[in-house]
Parts: sequence; structure tokens; C-alpha cells
Amino acid sequence: MTVRRPGHRGVAVALALGVPLLGVLVVRWPTTPSVVVALVAWAVVGRALVRHATRHDGEDIARLVAWALAAKAAVTLVSYWVTWIYYGGIDASSYDANGRAIATALWAGEPLVYREMPGTGSIDLATGLLYSVIGPSSVAGSLVFSLAGFLGVYLYFRAFRTAVPDGDVRTYGVALFLLPSLLFWSAALGKDSWMVFSLGICALGAARLLNRRRHGLATLLLGLLLCGWVRPHMAFMVAVALALGFTLGRSKRPTLITPLIKLAVAALLVGSAGVALLQFQELTSQEGSTTEVIDQSLSNLERNSAIGNSEFEASSIRTVADVPGGVFTTLFRPLVHEAPNPLALVSAVESLAILWLFVIRPALGRQLTLGSFANGYALFGLLFLLIFCVGFSNVGNFGWLIRQRAQVLPFLIMFPFVHGAARVAPTTPAVRRSATAR
Repeated sequence: MTVRRPGHRGVAVALALGVPLLGVLVVRWPTTPSVVVALVAWAVVGRALVRHATRHDGEDIARLVAWALAAKAAVTLVSYWVTWIYYGGIDASSYDANGRAIATALWAGEPLVYREMPGTGSIDLATGLLYSVIGPSSVAGSLVFSLAGFLGVYLYFRAFRTAVPDGDVRTYGVALFLLPSLLFWSAALGKDSWMVFSLGICALGAARLLNRRRHGLATLLLGLLLCGWVRPHMAFMVAVALALGFTLGRSKRPTLITPLIKLAVAALLVGSAGVALLQFQELTSQEGSTTEVIDQSLSNLERNSAIGNSEFEASSIRTVADVPGGVFTTLFRPLVHEAPNPLALVSAVESLAILWLFVIRPALGRQLTLGSFANGYALFGLLFLLIFCVGFSNVGNFGWLIRQRAQVLPFLIMFPFVHGAARVAPTTPAVRRSATAR
């Protein structure tokens, strides 16, 4: 029996809607070779992702990926206007200017000039390397970083598909790809797109490692490296959460050497966490023990974020009694009546929708003890969110909080779909054999 290849319609949707929407950017600014290269990259990568989804997940998911790509293209246009026209560039203008200087230095064979690394200087260098290849252009830079953000979201989806094949994959995909915060904050030149991309790699690596798939550890270490290059504290959180989850989680096919393997991988992850902490300590110029560095960093975060019109009183987690309020604030505020601007209002409505998901799909409520999490990826996701909440409960600014939270939302919205009935059926003999092997 010949298997029909349905993905071409999805490709047509992506190219017919996505590329023209991106092309609107060119109407406002002169067409340059760098913009053309960026648009071609969107077409090539988008087509490859849709074909990959067609081959592994079927027509429905491929169509979803195509429409999500088109939505990302539209939001990229909006994000560029908000970032460069309405707000005058904010951080993106700095990355663009420094990237141009680095590209110029590379072309001239001069010493590189960039700011601190890891951190802001990392994005400067990444932008400079990009500009040295395709030419300097804030439009092209925004397009490429937005495409990286979309790829990160797709990797989050693949991680869920790998680790939770019996979950409600289709509905999770809809929620994930069309989540406003993920669409918007990872659609611009800056750290947010980079972090969604690198954390997506971490998520896929964790899913493959926990399910004993090939290249899981290598993928994870690559993600941690890219993540730590920009935000070492996030790499620290991922490594600690996975070390705990890998050690405490149940093995699907335990053997006599399983405890030794767990010990070795946990030791490697703890070592990675230590390296990330040292990078963070160097970045913040703090001295002292690990506990002192973390405590001082949390205090500094609370003090530095309490500025601007979006300031509020942080719900810092310092004791067990602080956990419920701190978790709710970090993951779900601002509420609608607290939103200080239109972007925050969109986030508030989004938070209400996520809370409603937990109400109508209360699967997580029956599993909220560590011992009952048979799925290692779900356990890892829960631990990561808890560690994230401990750190970012100290943020006293809704603008900061919304941007930081966007990168971990794929883990938050995962839980209502871990035990679902809408499994995506394989569409090819190879995929059927793979699913049977699971």
C-alpha cells in the first residue's frame, strides 16, 4: 500500500502565508541581500520542519506546524514594529550596533570588541557572527533570531512527543505553538529567542536521555552549553532539575547497572551545574560559598527589578510557607486587573486560559507527589519549574517576569496533556515500528 505524503499542503500554507508576511518587512525598508537570505532561510527551514512533522506525526501535526510558522511570521512583523518603531529598539538596538562593530572587525581582521561573556556580550558576538556572514541588517537579524525561537518551540514539541507518546500530543501542540507569549517574546533579536532555542535543545536532550534514546546526553550537553553561554543561571536550573529527576525517576527497563548509570549521569549533570554556577558567579562578580552567591543574587534580583511602571511587591520564596504564593505569582501573574499595559494584559488573559486548562484537565492534581510521577520527563519538568519559581519569585517587575516566564511555559502547559486520549497515530511503517518498540 502506498502511503500518501500529505505534507505538501502544509508546506504550501507555510510558504504562501509565512513568506509574504515576512516580505511585508521589506516594503518598509530597502531590500538587501541579508534580508533575502533571511527570507530564504525561513522558507527552507520551514519546509524542512513541515516535512519532518509529516514523516513522523502525520498530516494534522504537519498542518499545525505550517500554520504555526505562518503565525510566527505575522508576530515577527508585529514584534519588529513594537521593538524598533514603538520602543525605539530597546536592547535590540544595542545588539544590532555591537553586532555591526564585531562584523566590521572580523572583515578587517581587527581584534574583536564586545561586552561581558557569558551574558549580553554573547548575543553581541552571535549577532556579529551572523552579520559577518549575511551582512548587517536589523531586519535580517530579527528574522533569523525569530526563526531560531520557532525552532526551539518545535524542539519542545518533539521532546514531549518523545517522552510522552501516549499523551494528548495534538492538543499540546496547538497550545504550545500558538501560545502568545512564546510567539511574541521569541520573535525578536535578543536573549529571549536564543533561550527558547537553547532550552528547546535541553528539553529534547532530557527527553531522549530519560527514555534511553540515542544522542540524548550529547544533545543535552549542547543545549546546556548554548544556554549557559547567555544565561548560566538557567543552565544551572536545568542541570540540577534533571540530575534530581534522573536519580529519583523510575527506570522503564532497569538492569543491574542502572544505579551506576544513574550515578554517573547525575554526577556529570551536577558538574555541569557547578560550571554554570561558576560562570554566573564570575558574571555577577560575587564571592563566597554557593549558598551565599545564590542568596545575594536573589536579593539583587529583587532590588534591581523593582523599577518602572510595572513594579509590584515580589512574593519571594524563602521558606516552605512562601511556596504557594511564590509559585502562583511567578507562573500566573499579573492578573487581568493588575496588567499595567497591553502586552501585560495579553499575558494575563493567557494565564487565565492556562489556569482553566488545569481546571478542566485535572490530571496533574492526581499526581502532585514526586513518587507518583512515573514519567521521568514530567518529573524533570515539575522540578525545573519549582527551581525556576524559587529564583524568579524575587522579580518585582511584571515586564521582567513575563519575559522570563515565556521560556519555561512549554513545561507548565505540558501537565494537563500528559495523560490524554488523543494520541497521534504514526503514518509510516518506520514510525509504526518505532512506536511499537517503545
